[in-house]
Amino acid sequence: MKLKLSIVFVLCMLSVLLTGTDLSIAENGVAKAGILVPENTKPVVRLAAEELASYLKKITGAEFTIGTRSKFKTNFKLGFGDSSGLENEEFIIRTVGNDIEIFGRDSKEKFPIFDLYYFCKEKGTLRGVYYFLEQLGVRWPAPGMDHVPAQKTLVLKALNIRFQPYFKDRRIGSGAYRFMNIYSDAHEYCKNNDEAMMWYLRIGETPRQFAHGCHSEASLALSKDPEWKSDVTRLQLMKTGKRDPRYSCWTHPDV
Repeated sequence: MKLKLSIVFVLCMLSVLLTGTDLSIAENGVAKAGILVPENTKPVVRLAAEELASYLKKITGAEFTIGTRSKFKTNFKLGFGDSSGLENEEFIIRTVGNDIEIFGRDSKEKFPIFDLYYFCKEKGTLRGVYYFLEQLGVRWPAPGMDHVPAQKTLVLKALNIRFQPYFKDRRIGSGAYRFMNIYSDAHEYCKNNDEAMMWYLRIGETPRQFAHGCHSEASLALSKDPEWKSDVTRLQLMKTGKRDPRYSCWTHPDV
């Protein structure tokens, strides 16, 4: 009988640890949780943490700190989980004990916004943060604009989400990099093209899946492949007689 009771107790405790109880994130405009990132944080995870802190402040009015340590019992843990079995844009959001874990496959590289938007396929934690914010009612109706419901006190129920976008190619246009030039009223929305590209990131647009000419070259990243560059005749021959490692020679048999 004692053994049975012990087993029941252990199962109950595991259930609490996995599902958790209601978690207080903010109370009357004061933060009750922190945002934790790993040591040597990947740049895309750092951006995810900054976006989360920024929008939680807009929602609650509270300041949320980002760091590798926290004074709070409840914390968002970004980029800590095992992402080995996840697809590029797949992510997990779950509560474990007092923590909210958000993670996916994340690139180790540091990208400018242009490359992060157009070429980086591994930014699962960032995708997860935007999905989480959407569950709180945040919306991005247009570049430079957002809708954020005010909620000074924020309490979360238990979460257990594993999500992969239904469509691998989700694009509504390719003009983000020159947004300020092609729309006459662009300055009413954004200060620069980077802000426009951030909007595309927030609404879940995919990186380039395919493109013509030089864009395909950049996506394939052949210029970074030592084996590919070992045969200089594969590289574009310029009018000066020199080879350009950024592009391929389209008449070469290997191309």
